[in-house]
Amino acid sequence: MKIKMVCHVLVGCWSLLAYAVCVADEGQEEAKPIYLSDMTQCQPTRFLSRKSEPGKWHLIPFKTEHLSGTMLGALSKIQAPEVRLPVNQKGWFKIYLGIWNPQFTYDGQSIIKSRLSSRPVSQQIHPGKSPDNQSSTFIEEVYLYDADLSGENYIAFGKSNGLQSRSAYIAYVKLIVMTPQEVKAEQARRHNKDRKNLVATFDGSSIYHYSDCSTVAHHLEWIEKLRDSDTKKVLWAVTYGDKTGFSTRHPDLNYLGEEAKSEPESKVYGNPYQRGRRQMLDFFQKCDAEGIVLQQKLAAFTHRLGMKFDLMYRIGFLGGYGLSDVSNHNFIQKHPELRQVTRDGQVLQKGSLAFPKLQQIILDQIDESCRKIDADGINLCFVRGPHFLLWEKPVRDAFETKFGTTSQTVAEDD
Repeated sequence: MKIKMVCHVLVGCWSLLAYAVCVADEGQEEAKPIYLSDMTQCQPTRFLSRKSEPGKWHLIPFKTEHLSGTMLGALSKIQAPEVRLPVNQKGWFKIYLGIWNPQFTYDGQSIIKSRLSSRPVSQQIHPGKSPDNQSSTFIEEVYLYDADLSGENYIAFGKSNGLQSRSAYIAYVKLIVMTPQEVKAEQARRHNKDRKNLVATFDGSSIYHYSDCSTVAHHLEWIEKLRDSDTKKVLWAVTYGDKTGFSTRHPDLNYLGEEAKSEPESKVYGNPYQRGRRQMLDFFQKCDAEGIVLQQKLAAFTHRLGMKFDLMYRIGFLGGYGLSDVSNHNFIQKHPELRQVTRDGQVLQKGSLAFPKLQQIILDQIDESCRKIDADGINLCFVRGPHFLLWEKPVRDAFETKFGTTSQTVAEDD
């Protein structure tokens, strides 16, 4: 049996609707939820304020037909640090967060971070598009996870700051006591390794365009969300053509941290993509200065969570000559003789795997990265950036050797 409760909330001039769905088996008494809705209890209190202030969470009172409290809120421009709400419960609970995602603050989409005291890394929640409309705004309830709160001291909240700042509003924590049968089933699920059959793929650079990734811990958050899931393996890209996500001594490769030094730094960025790129380059430059191999940190954390960690090599060698800084000082610019050639003889600004020198570069990348990173396997990424060869001389020569005729006499669709 499902029960839907509709609540009205007033926050300032807003009329809010909060929806909660509770499930109980037929004939079974429904567990009464425990709400933690007084965010004034969060610590440290120096990061809390009754108004919107730089570096602090805004305490916003709210009231519904069934619940009242004070939520945490921060606009995207507010660089609010982590705060901790005390928890004094024992046993297993289903944990939900009540979050507000207001559309008409015109502040973009939210990112909420949360973790229990025993977990050093936060889990990110991306609510997506706000459900608001012109007449109503909503408090959404999102499932976090099942957890044993015995020995837990607090639940922490944070937001995305830095170059990729996002807003965050947390109204309450809802705890529902799990039955012994539910606890037994969840523990059995976690111990069943046969259920793990998924691969989580990270292309190694997109995350910088979504949230704050200026520390190692921020990167671990993308792995943390896979905790206790059906994920068997994490696949993380460490190269992007001639660019590497690890410090390299190879003369024909470019480390992203070194690339940051060659680009002029600016406090004004043309679009979100450029903000993400700047964040990525700055982070890898910091890693180089501190002797950090990011992917080794990720591999170790992934292994601690019971998953494998494979390295992905994006083998499309883009570059050559162009207007963008990305096109300058790259392998293909240094070795134009290795570029791809179309059937009619046009030279493209992209490398061809038909040339042994380019093949060797990929082998060198694999060798160097696997000496630095405790990986369980490797993956050559043929689904990003094809085509990888066209009508270069080695291809034409091999065709003629095998078939006794020039490839130019054969139709492309033959």
